[in-house]
Amino acid sequence: MLTLEAIKAKYRKRDASLYASEEYLNSLALLYHDNSKFASWDLMRQGQLAEQMNNPYINERASKPYKVHPGTQFFSFEPYEAVEVNLYPDAHLFELQRHRRSVRKFQPYSISMNELYHLLHHAYGITARQAGEGEAAGNSEWSWRTVPSAGGLYPLELYVVVLDGQIPKGLYHYCPERNGLELLSQKVDAAAIEQATSASSFVDAFKASAVVLTTAVFERTFIKYRERAYRFILQECGSVSQNLSLNAEALGLGSCLLGGFMDESVNDLLGVDGVFESILSVQYIGKNENDNNT
Repeated sequence: MLTLEAIKAKYRKRDASLYASEEYLNSLALLYHDNSKFASWDLMRQGQLAEQMNNPYINERASKPYKVHPGTQFFSFEPYEAVEVNLYPDAHLFELQRHRRSVRKFQPYSISMNELYHLLHHAYGITARQAGEGEAAGNSEWSWRTVPSAGGLYPLELYVVVLDGQIPKGLYHYCPERNGLELLSQKVDAAAIEQATSASSFVDAFKASAVVLTTAVFERTFIKYRERAYRFILQECGSVSQNLSLNAEALGLGSCLLGGFMDESVNDLLGVDGVFESILSVQYIGKNENDNNT
């Protein structure tokens, strides 16, 4: 493992950038990046770690990477599964990518359960299942989703604050296994999420229809990939965020992904510990203020 001083020496030798070299030299991010690089030995060691996971107990546990909240009020998406995406005639992938822009100003709009289903399911929902194979698989059944995930371990959790919608306002957890939303709290409103994110500096937060918050349960990926896992988790979060953006565009909605928010305040709002599970991204969803097709 490279020490901070060794990395500083490395950057002093190579720095020819406009960015202040001292910022590089004291960067924890670059220290992590250097220490999580793979060489041939690391790849061999990674193979050994993967082999250690190949036993019934770990496979059965790792194949069910999702949280559930028993006893909460549940809003099922099952009635909306039959509503095909092709009912949205403008949802051509390349056109959605070309026209996608961050939307910062919204108009009052009540988001429907059908829209929430397509927004969330096509962002991180289960699209296929497969029984584990071999003696070490045990009773595992693996589920595949709409994004690539290192080892199929799916470390992310999606929470939704519904601000104006078909279902009651409040904080929900998206449960892909049960295909629906679990109501966690009706005390979380626009003022609470704004206080935690300071979003009004960047987006018309009080006119948004919903906010999607993505967390990571780090252990799910770290158990197999150790230090490299954090890179994989961020890649996966980016894939989900892009899916949410394009899904919103397909539904005639707009979205804005926030990078600046108060992490611990958001963690407290979600009821997660901020260590083993922590917030990664916040995305506001709503009807574009300039869209007259209501």
